Amino acid sequence: MSSELALANGKAAITRTGLTLAENITEEEWWEVCEALGTSVQGVAWHVGDLLVDGETRTWGNGKALAKGLLREVCKRTGLSPSYGGHCLAMSRAFDFRRRRQNILPAFYGELVALPPKEQEKWLDLVESEGLKQKQLRKAIKEAREAKAAKGVVLPPNLSIVQADFRLDSTVEDESADLIFTDPPYDEASVPLWADLADFAAAKLKDGGLLLAYSGQIWFPQALLALQTTLTYRWVAGIYHTGGHQQIWRDKVWCQWKPVLFFCKGEQPRDHDWFLDMYHGEKGDKEVHEWAQGEAEAAYYIEKLTSEGDLVVDPMCGSGTIPRVAEKLGRRGVGIELDEARHNAAVAASA
Repeated sequence: MSSELALANGKAAITRTGLTLAENITEEEWWEVCEALGTSVQGVAWHVGDLLVDGETRTWGNGKALAKGLLREVCKRTGLSPSYGGHCLAMSRAFDFRRRRQNILPAFYGELVALPPKEQEKWLDLVESEGLKQKQLRKAIKEAREAKAAKGVVLPPNLSIVQADFRLDSTVEDESADLIFTDPPYDEASVPLWADLADFAAAKLKDGGLLLAYSGQIWFPQALLALQTTLTYRWVAGIYHTGGHQQIWRDKVWCQWKPVLFFCKGEQPRDHDWFLDMYHGEKGDKEVHEWAQGEAEAAYYIEKLTSEGDLVVDPMCGSGTIPRVAEKLGRRGVGIELDEARHNAAVAASA
């Protein structure tokens, strides 16, 4: 597309950042422009949005207005979905021509529609200066929102979520935890964390207290060896993936479950209820954390293995699911999370 394209006998002009329509354009010419946009392959979001904004207030010489059913008809003629047409309209309402930048694609503006104008400009400046991709922009906005929300959150008395490295933090007193329940990362670079987790559990658990840890299958042997240095192996449970299976390309496996390792401090765990060693899990809230686990499975094992008032600790708490569920069940929940953005998300989700 050239820098400017004229339509409707010169009464409409399309540029990279929008569409302008002459006051004297006829109704027939207006719809001619609309149908021409259906063949546009670049910048159509601004053009459709501007057309809709114009059509909301335009009347012809006979007093006939376009506004009624406008979105539906424009989408029909351009071949766009009503939801996308509505998105284009919202963008054009939020950003007039003076605020549109030549080097930023419309999709980025779509991420900013709901923000106040000053914040929109701040993020647009960042896109230009840092070269952010759309996905990076979305993530950054989400993290900023969660950080702001976390500042005003007052957690329940029996719930604590701290930002710290569990290997260095003193939030949890030695020999005070009844259950440590956590989900370490599954990648090769994180294998050394299993030895750190073993040391943490040996120090923080009461005698007979249990460690439950989700694990992937690939580095499962290393996890077992590391935990056995300070703890006693008891069992391996499984969480069945009810939301489908995961492709493990290395071994050409469709994985339908994930292990949960059971270890205790000392030779025998303290008394607890009977539990199933295969639980049909649910999807965690991936909007909060990409690795979030489901609340139902956390609640099941917390209820079976602890009593009201017990201390449940998650030293790599991510989205905060485990300490949050523990608190809801009348236990004391403590979550520790190293990453600031994940910590803020966990706190905000616990409000």
